[in-house]
Amino acid sequence: MPQWILSFGTLGGGLAKKTNLLCAITALALFGASQVSTVFTTAAFGQGHVNINTANYVMPGCRSFLARSKNEDPFLQGRCFGLVDGIALGLAKCLPTDITLFQVMRVVVQYIDSQPARLHEDFRLLAGEAMVKAWPCPRSSKEM
Repeated sequence: MPQWILSFGTLGGGLAKKTNLLCAITALALFGASQVSTVFTTAAFGQGHVNINTANYVMPGCRSFLARSKNEDPFLQGRCFGLVDGIALGLAKCLPTDITLFQVMRVVVQYIDSQPARLHEDFRLLAGEAMVKAWPCPRSSKEM
């Protein structure tokens, strides 16, 4: 299981801990849903030989989204936007309340672009890693 999913704190009583558990469940559900969508997307577009979850595949859409290229890779732009939005939702308690999705996307793209040797890895995991590095989740007092 990805480390950023495990960074939600310990289980137990108390409202904060229940919120942490809810966030962890949400992140896991979004991760699972993205796995299912991958199966259907791959089948629908006949791209069984292409891993549409790699950063190599998703990043061109992220870059064109940030460049606001309306006619360049609209499917990949939407895929990137949806993945980043879903992961950000799962990590909402970690992100500043006044941040925009465009800013989150910029952080994710800069993080992944700074590590070209990892472009073969799963975009979703790298995006979550980027967000947690930029905005570390608060730790509960029992973890310290």
